[in-house]
Amino acid sequence: MKIKFIIIITLQVLLLIGLIAYKQHWVTTGERIILKTIPVDPRDIFRGDYVQLGYEIANLDLDKLSVSESFGNNEKLYVILEKDADDTYRAVSVNKLPPTGVIYIQGRVRQVGPKFRQLNVEYGIDSYFIEEGKGKAIETA
Repeated sequence: MKIKFIIIITLQVLLLIGLIAYKQHWVTTGERIILKTIPVDPRDIFRGDYVQLGYEIANLDLDKLSVSESFGNNEKLYVILEKDADDTYRAVSVNKLPPTGVIYIQGRVRQVGPKFRQLNVEYGIDSYFIEEGKGKAIETA
């Protein structure tokens, strides 16, 4: 019984270490991308100070991007990014499969617009937690 307990605890610890190592791999080997953001709502009673970020690439018009594919709610997609003159990145295309040789970000369709050509996309990078008491300063900046 004691050996089973030790094995279960060891597997749980290895799982946690694996998850941390996986995320750290992407942080250390990934490329730094700067996106245009709109900070909103810097305070939450339960979570403390944080910034809810809205991204320019969160609302995509497939006609403006010359994309012929259609997407449905909760569908995974890959947004191809291109650097602008001000060193920020903007969306230039959308694919259902991961592209090669270009910079892209993976997202999920949160909502499809009324004409099925406008997408609201969630990337999982919408909240940024900050040091206690700094929320108002970031909101006004």
